[in-house]
Amino acid sequence: MNKIFKTIGLSLMSVLAMTFAACSPEDFDGANQGGLPSVAGLTEGVDYLVSVDQSTNFVTFKLLTPGLYPIWGIDGKTTTDPGYRKFFAMEGDYSYSLKVGNANGVSDGEITGTFHIDETRYDFTPFLQKLTNGETKEWRIYASKKNHMACGTYENPTQHWAANANEKANNGIYDDRITFTMPTEIKSAKGEYTYSPGDDGLIFVNKGVSHYPNQDPNNDYDAAESPMTSTYGFDYNVDENVIMLTLPAGTLFPYMADNSQFDQGSTFRVIDINSKTMTLVLDLDGISWQFILINGADEASAKEFDPDMVNWADVNSPLNLGAPFNTKGELTLWWATYGWNPTSDDDPSVLPITSYKDGVYTITTTCGGNEKWQGQCSMICPINIEAGQYYDFSIDFNSSVEKDNVTFKFAEGVKGDPNAIVEEVGSVKVKKGDNKIRFAKRVAPASFANGKLIFDFGFREAGETYKISNIIIQKHNPK
Repeated sequence: MNKIFKTIGLSLMSVLAMTFAACSPEDFDGANQGGLPSVAGLTEGVDYLVSVDQSTNFVTFKLLTPGLYPIWGIDGKTTTDPGYRKFFAMEGDYSYSLKVGNANGVSDGEITGTFHIDETRYDFTPFLQKLTNGETKEWRIYASKKNHMACGTYENPTQHWAANANEKANNGIYDDRITFTMPTEIKSAKGEYTYSPGDDGLIFVNKGVSHYPNQDPNNDYDAAESPMTSTYGFDYNVDENVIMLTLPAGTLFPYMADNSQFDQGSTFRVIDINSKTMTLVLDLDGISWQFILINGADEASAKEFDPDMVNWADVNSPLNLGAPFNTKGELTLWWATYGWNPTSDDDPSVLPITSYKDGVYTITTTCGGNEKWQGQCSMICPINIEAGQYYDFSIDFNSSVEKDNVTFKFAEGVKGDPNAIVEEVGSVKVKKGDNKIRFAKRVAPASFANGKLIFDFGFREAGETYKISNIIIQKHNPK
C-alpha cells in the first residue's frame, strides 16, 4: 500500500509548510481567509488532468494550475502528489475528487469525476484457486504455528509481539472459521465470504474496540457473535507487487483489532499463500497485524535438528561466518521499563551497564521490565548469507539468574530486521550460570550481506547480569 496514504495529515502539513517556506517576507504576511483558493472554473484537460492509459491501466492525476497544490481523493484514498500515477488492475468504473490548496488554506468545494478501465490486467486465477480451491474453502487461524498472530511495523509485522503456538487457547479465536467462495466472474473482483464464531459463539476482540457492550478497555476480550455472510474483494498493488484482500465495513474476522474494521472495512496484504496456508497483514494507523491461516489439518511439524548432531566450527575458524560479532565490541541498546515508560529514548537511566573485553559482552540491568522487547541489545556485522542454505548457531551465554523468556533473533541487518533465520521471541530458556544457546539447520529465506544479532531481556529485575561470547554462525555441518 502506498505509504503516502498512511500519513495524509502529515502530508498536508508538509505541503503547507513547503508552501509557506517558499514565500519571502515580502511575499507572504500570513494566511488570509479571503484568499482561499476555489475549484470554480477549473476545467479537466485545461486546469487539471485525469489521463487513462488503457494499454497499461496506469492513470495519471495532475494539477496544471500554477500557485496551487492538489488534494486528490482516488479510489477512497488521498494524496497531495502533484503528479500522481496509479495502476488499476481491474476493469470497471472508478471515482476521484479534487480539492486545491495554497498558502491561505484549502478550497471549500471539490471537483468529482469518474474514469473507466477497459480491461483487467492482472491474472488473479492462481490466487483465487489457492484461496477457494475453485469452489469454497474454509480457513482458520493456524493455532499451532508460531507467529500465527503478531503485530509490529509495516515492514516487520512481528516486531512488537508474536504469539507462540496455542498462546490464545483461552480466547474465542481458534474455533472460528472463515470461508471464501470463487467469484462467478473474476472481473467482478468480488466473491462470497462467511464468518462463523465456532461452537463457543465468541469472537476475539482487541482492547479499546468499543463495538461491543461491556468491553474491557484495558485488555483483549471475547464477545458474543453470530455467523454472518458478506463479500470479499481483491486487487493488485503494483508498487509493492502484492495482492490485496478486502472485506467491507461491518464484516467480521477471527480477531477484530480496531473499530475501523467495523466502520470502514479491512484491507489485508496477502504476504504468502499456497493451497494449505495463507499469511495476511492488516495495516492500521501506526501498527500492522499479521495472521497466519490454515486450511484443514495442521501441517506436519518439521523436526528440530539436534544441535548435538552438528560438527561445530571453532570460534576462530574461517568456517565461523559469525566471527565479526565476536570482535564488534559494542551493542546497540533500546530499553524500556514497566509500562513502557520511560524508554531509553527519553531517559538513559533505564539502559543497562555494558562492557566488552576479550570477546565477552557483559550486560547488567539497572531496572526491571515485564514485556517482550523492553530490553533490546543488537549488533550488525557483515556476513555472507545465501538464500535457501541452512545455518547453525551457537552462543555461550552466562546468566546470574535462571530465565525462560530470553529472545534471540538473527535477521538481515536493515530496517525492520526482515528475513529472519532464527526468531525465538521470549522462548529461550537458560539456567543460572553457563549455557550454550544453539539452533541447528535453520534455513535462510533470502540472501543478504549484513546480519543483525538481537537479544532481548524484556522480562527482568534490576541487578541481573548476562555475558555473551563465542558466537558461531556456520553453514549447516551435520555429523
